[in-house]
Amino acid sequence: FEIDADLSHDPNDIPRFLEQIHYYDVVLGSRYSKGGSIKNWNMFRRIISRLSNFYARTVLSIPIKDLTGGFKCWRSEVLKNIDLEDTSSIGYNFQIETTFRAYQRGYTIGEIPITFTERKSGKSKFSIPIIFESLHNYFAHLSPGFLFFGDDPNPRHHSSFHGNFYLFEIPLILVGFWFIAKTQNKKLKYFLLAWIL
Repeated sequence: FEIDADLSHDPNDIPRFLEQIHYYDVVLGSRYSKGGSIKNWNMFRRIISRLSNFYARTVLSIPIKDLTGGFKCWRSEVLKNIDLEDTSSIGYNFQIETTFRAYQRGYTIGEIPITFTERKSGKSKFSIPIIFESLHNYFAHLSPGFLFFGDDPNPRHHSSFHGNFYLFEIPLILVGFWFIAKTQNKKLKYFLLAWIL
């Protein structure tokens, strides 16, 4: 089991995971499946999360609604076979990488709706370095066959990027909007906005 220790994830949901693990190899708690929700996030954080999941889902060609969540139930055989020691991600990208590895190896993945509640104390790990780590991972060794120019476009058969640099534009725009939201420097805001446009 994987669960946030700050109780952002509700332990009362655990029995639902244990019920579904009889039918799947991995069960993910999903904020974005029907019935899922998020409490105490501002609009900017919601937009970034939605766009990040859409981007990862598209680039990796994986039919999962919530790739960045950390409420998960795994069969032990899956964990043994996805080479955890070889993962390179930290932060939220660890969630994407481990789920992708399970999917790539043909394991079945199910999602159940959950409510995520933002912690009442402490600081979020979400940061600019995390965004750049995402870029590195997608293009260095995670991006599969969605952009694969070859005979076999199946994302489960590929582990490297064979694609198109235009996909850099989306995350770079996200980074730009992040700085616009955070900086108090008006000149920098205008510069970033002009750069994005």
